[in-house]
Amino acid sequence: MGDLTGKQMAELLGISGAMVSKARAKGMPMSSVEEARRWREDRLAYNLRKDVNPTRTGTKAVNAAPDGRLKEPPAAQQPGYIHSRARREQAEAEMAELNLAKAREEVIEKEPAVMATFTAFRGLRDEVMQVGRRVSARCASMNDPREIQLLIDATMRDLLTSFAQRTLSSVAGRLNQGKPVELPAGLAPTSMEPAAAP
Repeated sequence: MGDLTGKQMAELLGISGAMVSKARAKGMPMSSVEEARRWREDRLAYNLRKDVNPTRTGTKAVNAAPDGRLKEPPAAQQPGYIHSRARREQAEAEMAELNLAKAREEVIEKEPAVMATFTAFRGLRDEVMQVGRRVSARCASMNDPREIQLLIDATMRDLLTSFAQRTLSSVAGRLNQGKPVELPAGLAPTSMEPAAAP
């Protein structure tokens, strides 16, 4: 898998394209948003340590007092602030990922999906519960167990075929924002030979 583009990384991190370009020039990986996020957090922690440590070679102790002792770092450099900022940036990145997935129609809303599925299968349950009433009169006049089984099988097959072709197609279309959905081939139930009489 190739690297993300600057635009994609900016959307996923919730920052501007200019910030992505500057970070990439400093070495930020573009292979994944997780790697980029870790790189930014490491850089933030490193800059804090560099600013508050006067003994580090080649660095300037911006928080050192005239007598050489360290002063309390500003609130923006406190570990708690850094942690909160990292969590906020992570939440913003996750929200950007979700919005991007929605734009690509890769996710659906939970509540409508649950309600549509519940309604469809509640209807199937009600239909199945009526099978006995539908075939009871015809079964009463039959003496051959094989004929009775064939009648029940045919009734159930018709019911399930109708459910697959109409109800499931309708539910899939509603979940796909009204766009038609081609259901998998062979979804309708197949016929079964009656079991041999003992």
